[in-house]
Order: sequence, then C-alpha cells, then structure tokens
Amino acid sequence: MVEVSELRGDLVQVTQSTRIVMRCLSTGRDSQETSQKALTLLADILDLLYRIKEQISWGEEKWHVDRSRLVALAEMLSWLNSSMKSIELYFQPGGVSVAYFRKHLLERTFLPRLEQYKILLLLAMQPDSEERSCLEEEIRYTLRLARGVDCGSTVDLQFEEDALGITSRLCSEQFIGLADLCNRRLKGSCNWFFDHTEYRRWLLGTFKTLYCVGPPGAGKTFLS
Repeated sequence: MVEVSELRGDLVQVTQSTRIVMRCLSTGRDSQETSQKALTLLADILDLLYRIKEQISWGEEKWHVDRSRLVALAEMLSWLNSSMKSIELYFQPGGVSVAYFRKHLLERTFLPRLEQYKILLLLAMQPDSEERSCLEEEIRYTLRLARGVDCGSTVDLQFEEDALGITSRLCSEQFIGLADLCNRRLKGSCNWFFDHTEYRRWLLGTFKTLYCVGPPGAGKTFLS
C-alpha cells in the first residue's frame, strides 16, 4: 500500500532529478532547438510535479487519494526518476561528448519519453473517465516496453570471456608499472568527482560557479 507521505517523498526526489537534468542540458553543448524543446518539457514536468504534490497533500477530491491511483502514480514516478537518471548519465560533463550522438539520443529517445511522462502527469490530475483510462494504459504500455529494452540483458558471454582473457593478460604484464604509477600519484588526485556533494549541489543550482581545487596533475584542466 502506498502512503501519501511516501509519495510526497518520491515527488521531491523526482523534482530534484528533474532540476539536475535541466542543469545538464543548459550547458550550450547541444543543438539550441533540441535542448530548448527538452528544457520546455522539463519545465512543464516540474510544474506538474509541484501541482500533483499539492493536490495529493490537500486531497480535496476523493479520487485525489484513491489507492489504485496512488499506486499507479508511485510506479510512474519510479519510471520517471529512472529516465531522469539516464539523461543525467548521458548528458552530464563526462558523459556522451559527440554532438551527433547527443542530438540523436535527445531527439529520438528522450524527447518522446518526456512527452509521454508529461501526458501521464496531466492525466494524474484529472478525474476518472473511460477516455482517460484508455489513454493512460496505452502510454504506460509504451513506457513499459521502453523500460524493458533499457533493462534487458544484452551481454554476449563469449565476447565477455574473450575480452577478459585479453585484458587479464595485459594487466598481468603491466602490473608492476601500473602499481608504480598508483604509488606515485599526487595526493588529492584520483578522486571520483561526479559523486562529490559539492558537484551535486552545483547541479541542483545551489550556486552558479563550481571551484575545483587540487594540486598540479590532479586533472583540473582536463575537467574544465
């Protein structure tokens, strides 16, 4: 059973993920037309998330807090959050860098999906009707298929075994050299930057400028 308090927490989480994605797509690295479409959709989704949170909090209508609808909303929010994480992964600094692939990922994969999520959020704010139920089920079916493709296993076990054999041999041959490089690395380097709390706060828009402090050779120039 889904509680309203849990849903409010989910809405807050998805809202934060949406704001991060908007920051990732505002870097100017993508086609202006494509990125503007995505940012417009994300702004609409953000507004709908706030409105739905207010709607279920007040519960002015009975269907606002209907159990079956709350369960469906919780499932959809988990899908939306997963999609936001995927967009962040591909479009954050250090993600996909080739403009052609970024453009096609946005246009052919994520823009249609964002449009579908926007429609589902709009439907979540409407009272029950046959037309609403049919349209919602149709869109949810499409999103389930897309999610199945995203999560499906496509691992070629033979290829993985061959690759492991090659890389293991190479790593063994170069182990002493690699160990020496690791031992001689500069203090403060080799940290995973994208998991740092200050970077996450910058993505959320807490502040405009992100300062990267580190010794020579830590990778500041490469990062910028």
